[in-house]
Amino acid sequence: MKIVFLTYLFLIILSTLYIKKNNFLPSNYGLIHQNKVNCSVPLAGGIFLFFPFIFVSSLFDISLVIALSGLFFLGLFSDLNILSSAKKRFLIQLLIISFYTIFVELEVFPTRISVIDDLFYETHISYFFTIFCLMILINGSNFIDGLNGLLLGYCCLIFLTIFKLNLVEFIFPDYQIFIYLMLVIIFLIILNFFNKIFLGDSGAYMLSFFTGLMLIKIYNQNYEYITPYFIILLLWYPCLENLFSILRKVYLNTNPLLPDSFHLHHFLYLGIKKKFVNKKLYANNLASIIILLFNSLIFWISFHNINNTSYQIKLLGFCVIIYLFSYIFLKKFINHQKSLP
Repeated sequence: MKIVFLTYLFLIILSTLYIKKNNFLPSNYGLIHQNKVNCSVPLAGGIFLFFPFIFVSSLFDISLVIALSGLFFLGLFSDLNILSSAKKRFLIQLLIISFYTIFVELEVFPTRISVIDDLFYETHISYFFTIFCLMILINGSNFIDGLNGLLLGYCCLIFLTIFKLNLVEFIFPDYQIFIYLMLVIIFLIILNFFNKIFLGDSGAYMLSFFTGLMLIKIYNQNYEYITPYFIILLLWYPCLENLFSILRKVYLNTNPLLPDSFHLHHFLYLGIKKKFVNKKLYANNLASIIILLFNSLIFWISFHNINNTSYQIKLLGFCVIIYLFSYIFLKKFINHQKSLP
């Protein structure tokens, strides 16, 4: 296994050089949430994640392999600008996730809210709730992929939290497989920070879906010892980015499916670039690191009491308040800087 792993890392390096030299999967075709660096960077991260995730998924069931493959190719067609319609991508996402959720009877249950649990127990509404949660997570994760290392680093923090809590055994039959998968992700984070690759839609869809699914399965097998709000807390940031973006765009009467550069991480990047670091890449990486450090602290605080619903809800509320305060402050700061002569 060690030889296979080292060989794969070597192939990633060679493939990155080849892809960049031949301008394959360029990130410079105009999407405004991909313009936070100075040069064209290939959207190849999803390709390098595809093979490890398919191998891991094959240890579970064929339906997961099909679902991950479907999301990967959907994202790849988006990265290649073959499927440019946001509405079509959303509908295909919905079909893939609905197929998998219903086929494997995936539910987030119980929720520890008696009215909702009674409703879920007597009906199949729980499937729709699970589908809704995964859709919010996947698209929110794609939003936060606008900064180097942010999505990869965030998912890495989740995996490390699961490892710290000794919950890996509920997902991975072998710790060695988990460790090698983590090392691949960390290797991609390094390449991402040095502006050699972007994750792309293919990687964002696949990584976030796998992460969300992993957390749901962990909760379903340990619901007596873990409050569901701990799981929600682990996913709070990408989900809130998406939900807040939807509400903002609906309020402004714009299409919620179209990308823009009015997210918290974009404002943080611009604030750092205008105030502290002029170079795009440094400001990009620093903004990502600040967000990851904040979430590292939140996760560390959260796993000291993972079965206390009130404790986790208070932490969630704190995160939402910090997000909204930071968003308003940074937006005012950016607008003020623009108004200066």
